[in-house]
Amino acid sequence: LEDGNPATKPFDSDSDLVLPDGGGYMVSLTDGRKYQPSAFRHLTIGSGACVSGHFSVKGNLWVKAGGRVMYLDSALGGGNTFWRFDNLSDARDRRGNALVDHFHFKKDQNASAEFIGIFFSDDNWQFHSGTVVVAPQSEIGMGNRTAATIDTGATVVIMSGGYLTRRSNCDWGTDLTVKGKLLAGLPERPLTSDARLGLGWKSKGAVLGTKGGGRIAGPGDYGMIVDEGGSLTVHSSDPNKARLLINCSKRDNDWGQISIISRGHPLEGEPAIAKLKELPRLTDMVIKGEVTWGAICLDDILLGGIQVKTKPALKGKDAPTFGNGNAGKPEELFSVIK
Repeated sequence: LEDGNPATKPFDSDSDLVLPDGGGYMVSLTDGRKYQPSAFRHLTIGSGACVSGHFSVKGNLWVKAGGRVMYLDSALGGGNTFWRFDNLSDARDRRGNALVDHFHFKKDQNASAEFIGIFFSDDNWQFHSGTVVVAPQSEIGMGNRTAATIDTGATVVIMSGGYLTRRSNCDWGTDLTVKGKLLAGLPERPLTSDARLGLGWKSKGAVLGTKGGGRIAGPGDYGMIVDEGGSLTVHSSDPNKARLLINCSKRDNDWGQISIISRGHPLEGEPAIAKLKELPRLTDMVIKGEVTWGAICLDDILLGGIQVKTKPALKGKDAPTFGNGNAGKPEELFSVIK
C-alpha cells in the first residue's frame, strides 16, 4: 500500500512486507541468479508463507510459527530492532531456522538487532558493525565451513540463557576471533542466569595433515582468539549464579559437508576421518585483548589451553570459576604467550 492505496511502485529498502497467515505461497526475489540482493525495511511472514532469495532486512523481522525464510543473508540499517523466529525447526527438521550459508551483520555503528529464537547458518556468521544481542533463552549457531569474526566495529551480547555456538565442529580454523567486543549481559540488563559460549575441538593438523583442499587444519587453530584491541566482558547480577559458561560444544564434524569442505580434494572414504572423532572434546583459546574473568566459568579446557599475557588471579571476586571437565587443575590450564 501507498498511503492506504494500492501500490504503484515496486517495493524497495524502505518498504514493509507483511505476508498473512493461511499460506501455501512463496515470494521469490530471484530470477535464478544466486546473488541478486533485495532489501526490506520490516518483514513479517505468516504461517504457511515463505520468502526466498538473497536479501536483507533493515528493520524488524518476525517469522511466525509455520512461516519460512530462505537465503536471508544480512541485517542492515539503523535503529534498535528485533529479529524473531517462532519456529523451533525448519523444513529439514533441524533445530532452529536456517538463514543462509554466509550471514553478514552490518547494522549502523549505534544500531542493534536482538535475535529472539533459534537461528543458524550452514556456514558462518560475520559480525561487521553494530550490536547483535542473543536474546534470553535464544541461540545463534554457526556452521563449520568458515571461521567467524567479531570485527572492530561490532559487538555481540549473549543474554541470560542465550547460547552462541558452532552447530558442528570446525577442525580447520578458529571458531571465533574477537577484534571488537563480546559481552555476556549488559550494564542495564545484567545476567540473571548462565549464558553460554560453545567452542570446538581441534586436531591441529595431526590427523589429516595437508589433506582437505582449501581448508587445512593446523597448529594455529583455536576455539577462540581475543585479539589485541578486542574484549570479553561479563555483566552479572550475581557472579555465583549468573555466569558466562565457556566450554566445548562437543558437536561432531558434519560429514555431510565433507565434499564442500575439501574443495576438489575429496575426503569421502578417507580412513583418517574417523580418528577425528577419537580426539578429546577439549577446547583452547588465545587471549591478547582485555577479559574480565569474574563471572566466567571455564570448562572442557586443554592443559595450558588458555594462552594469556598475564595469568589471572585464581581466587577472589575477580577470578574465574571452573567446571569438572577440564584437563587439569585451574593453575594448569593457563600458559603465558611467548
